[in-house]
Amino acid sequence: MKCIFGCPAYGKKACYPSNMPSVAECKNFLDEYIEGVVFHIPKKISDKEEYITWSNEINTKLLNVDCCCFFSDRASEPADKGVSIEKTDLDSCIGCGLCVDVCYFKARKMEDGNLTIEREACYGCGLCVDVCPVNCITMEERISG
Repeated sequence: MKCIFGCPAYGKKACYPSNMPSVAECKNFLDEYIEGVVFHIPKKISDKEEYITWSNEINTKLLNVDCCCFFSDRASEPADKGVSIEKTDLDSCIGCGLCVDVCYFKARKMEDGNLTIEREACYGCGLCVDVCPVNCITMEERISG
């Protein structure tokens, strides 16, 4: 059996493109955990180039959230902060609080109806960007100092 794009690695690799980990490698990785999450993001795309573009966008977003999903519960092994950090235009913010709800690391809080941000706590996953209805949040390169 092959996928609709005729991938020679169908059934052997976990995801397109075929340079992704094999199914066995993914299974070994997941076997190290008590709990895990598997994402199935259905989208019917018949054009191979469109699928590659979409797949790359999804994979990039998933890589950005990996710090929120795969982190050690041992204080001696904290998760690394990502290469990006949030940047919020507070003048454009409508105070809906959706970004607060998705911020795993509690970098965003609502205080007296206003959004406050503790940028040092931001891990750069970008979930806040995806839920903001007015697009006042962007990601920028984290400058380590």
